[in-house]
Amino acid sequence: METVLREKNWKDFDAGELKLVLIPYYLYNYHFYTRAEKEGEVFVQSSKDGVLALNGTSLKVEEKTVKIITENIGKGEQIAPAIEHEVKKSPLTKSTQEHILKVKTAEFFKLSIDQVVVSNVKTVMFPMYESFITVQGETHEIIVDGVSGNIYGIEEVGEREKGFLEITQETLQDLKDPRAWVEYTKGLAIETRKFLAEKESIPIQNASEVNVAPSASKLSFLSSKWIFVLIIVLALFLIYLAFIA
Repeated sequence: METVLREKNWKDFDAGELKLVLIPYYLYNYHFYTRAEKEGEVFVQSSKDGVLALNGTSLKVEEKTVKIITENIGKGEQIAPAIEHEVKKSPLTKSTQEHILKVKTAEFFKLSIDQVVVSNVKTVMFPMYESFITVQGETHEIIVDGVSGNIYGIEEVGEREKGFLEITQETLQDLKDPRAWVEYTKGLAIETRKFLAEKESIPIQNASEVNVAPSASKLSFLSSKWIFVLIIVLALFLIYLAFIA
């Protein structure tokens, strides 16, 4: 999580400890058919077979989770882990699971329940890690997939805009590498052309028109590291002129 937050330019944040939870998933085979009517007769138009997974706590069908479970179902431990953990409960029981699986499958494919058949139901305890992060006083719930490592919830944290001092420090660090000068020169040329093109596209205002503040996109040229590179280049050019004078 820290790596993702630092990529979003966040340095000051609070992260809670990871808590292991085991979530019951129901892995099962399904079969359904679609019907059509012609000249008053109803007939089977098509059918499909496959495998689905139902989250036992949220009761949502998760098609993407099927691959993760099937690829790892034989690799995990068959007993509860020795570390502290919480086992989530599911409202499904032996007597209700088939009916609920049929209902949820029918909803998923937008069918009638009598068009669906489920079989070979297996209960799999899926490991997840729950935590939270607090950024600028706002707390976000975070869930980490214990098998794939995918992080959910962190996408709600926006990217922080870097300050001028940070941009300055990063630029100076980059410019220690001679190859970076080439990249920065190219980037500066591109940004300059964009800036001039935007300036030329701004319509001339009449005296009666109200001035409107420039948008963030118009100011991006002056707030990026390219303007800092331009200052350095101009300073070096002035030093060169003073040297040859």
